[in-house]
Amino acid sequence: MDFWRTRGRPPQKFAGGGFIAEGFDTSKKYRKMPDAWHRTVSWITEGVEGEIIGDHGLAYGGAAGVEIDRYDLSLGTPPHTKIIASSGGHSDNYVLVTEENIYAYAGLGGSLDYRIRADMTLFLHLQIMVLYFLQDLLLWTVPT
Repeated sequence: MDFWRTRGRPPQKFAGGGFIAEGFDTSKKYRKMPDAWHRTVSWITEGVEGEIIGDHGLAYGGAAGVEIDRYDLSLGTPPHTKIIASSGGHSDNYVLVTEENIYAYAGLGGSLDYRIRADMTLFLHLQIMVLYFLQDLLLWTVPT
């Protein structure tokens, strides 16, 4: 079980998203979501041509992979969080982490389960005035 979730403090509450799945074959790119053009967050993708972000990465061919995090209102993601970009189409080698399931059954792989995606999010924590930016750090790299 997730250490923080079982203590009533899932990462979605303070970071806008949390660990949802992992896999080790290929990684995917992010695609900008409608929030990416919102006036409060559009500066993040300023200068990025088109809708694709991270179609390369440190390993496995994309920036969204290995361990992926997802926006989830049911686990406490603040409702004013903006989803800047999301990945999709992960293979069946990507499976939900154990805290997402009571038991394993067919259909929990990346090609069938909509929950297996990486979300790039941003929100302002209003109580302490901190801006949180969430994206998967494991595979990001700067092109040379």
